[in-house]
Amino acid sequence: MASIQVAMRCRPFVEKGDLGIKLEQTGDGPAGGEVNVINSKYTQTRFGFAYAWWSAHNAAKYCEKDKDIANGMEFIDQDKARSDSSHWSPYDRVRVVNADP
Repeated sequence: MASIQVAMRCRPFVEKGDLGIKLEQTGDGPAGGEVNVINSKYTQTRFGFAYAWWSAHNAAKYCEKDKDIANGMEFIDQDKARSDSSHWSPYDRVRVVNADP
């Protein structure tokens, strides 16, 4: 049976603003990634993904609030994201989707 694992990867900051999420990779596999919404009034603030990658390389320049959280997250570059993903989708231009064909 085929299964799909979804990876969540943040985009770099392009303007000044508050940090909105905290990404953690707490383990490997189907529920190893965790996205926590911060600085929000949403009632649900935790979402699970197979992978949750922090890749906002310019957060130090633009992140105005919660810089300690941004600096504490492990930075995942393109090579690391690709090595963690066992299957790439031909439809994903950055080739980090982890899907079983």
